[in-house]
Amino acid sequence: MAGRRAPKDLPFGGPVVQREFSRTNLIAPRVTLVLGAAKNEVGFDEREIRLTKWDRHLFAEGVVMLASEDVIRDRRTAMAQRPVT
Repeated sequence: MAGRRAPKDLPFGGPVVQREFSRTNLIAPRVTLVLGAAKNEVGFDEREIRLTKWDRHLFAEGVVMLASEDVIRDRRTAMAQRPVT
């Protein structure tokens, strides 16, 4: 499966985060999928989902982790910009 992209039309976790955080905008984080990795893991700084082999459930889990991190970061930023009363 090297060199292939995950299908764009399949909801790999973004809608789950969208519902959980009551967001109306589409949540579809940009990620890099690395197949053939030494272990299954998410690289938050690199925005990578590393899998030893293709697994749609683990990929969806990685997307949820990265998407929820994006939403939480956005909320944290918005809260920090509010005036202290």
